[in-house]
Amino acid sequence: MLHYLKQVDSTNNYLKTLLQNDRPQELSMFVAEEQTLGRGQQGNHWFADKSKNHTGSIIFYPEILPPALQYQLSKLISLGIIQTLQHFVKPDKLSVKWPNDIYYGDQKIAGILIESSILGNHLDYIIGGIGINVNQESFPEYLPNPVSLKMITQKHTSLHQFNKLLQSEIYSLYTNEYLLGDQIDNDFLSRLYLRNISSKFQSHGQIFTARIKGVDQYGHILLEHDNGQITTYGFKEVEYFLS
Repeated sequence: MLHYLKQVDSTNNYLKTLLQNDRPQELSMFVAEEQTLGRGQQGNHWFADKSKNHTGSIIFYPEILPPALQYQLSKLISLGIIQTLQHFVKPDKLSVKWPNDIYYGDQKIAGILIESSILGNHLDYIIGGIGINVNQESFPEYLPNPVSLKMITQKHTSLHQFNKLLQSEIYSLYTNEYLLGDQIDNDFLSRLYLRNISSKFQSHGQIFTARIKGVDQYGHILLEHDNGQITTYGFKEVEYFLS
């Protein structure tokens, strides 16, 4: 079910507040016409002009998914976004830049913010915040590499139809068999940005060259160094060093 909101600080915050007193139907998507405090990973601001982009959140109650494996849901959302975008642009140019960005070529077109609530040893809920640049025509200069569907295709996209398609694509992937099976890992691996390409990374102030070999079920990235050693890094332990 799609729910449209006029203006909120962020759809993730709206949904967390709603969940204090209500349990919306699973896979309900809350889409805002305007977000005043849209957020990305690590507290970054998500820039989006009013009524031009997808700024929304979707609710999951993944009872079978252990809390330690919640990154599997980030993989699923990433692949759902890619399946949506490939209706409009060349599929082979779409990729996932670890941990939670969607790229078209070398430019960022979408981002994900996962927030969860854990009760005891199980997940109570997961909120998947999604920002996708749809009809945005320009961005602030401080953003390094943004792009939108309109900038790529030179065409306006109906946001209502886009939102329905996005929800449908995520719904089609959301099964326990897919979430916990091998196929999701294989599909995600095939979409990893710069996979098997020698690239620069930075960790604890040190810059080094390595190749991305994969991402495990816990969301850790696996990097193969020039000496053949493979090291596992968590979200805040390493970042791309892109010029």
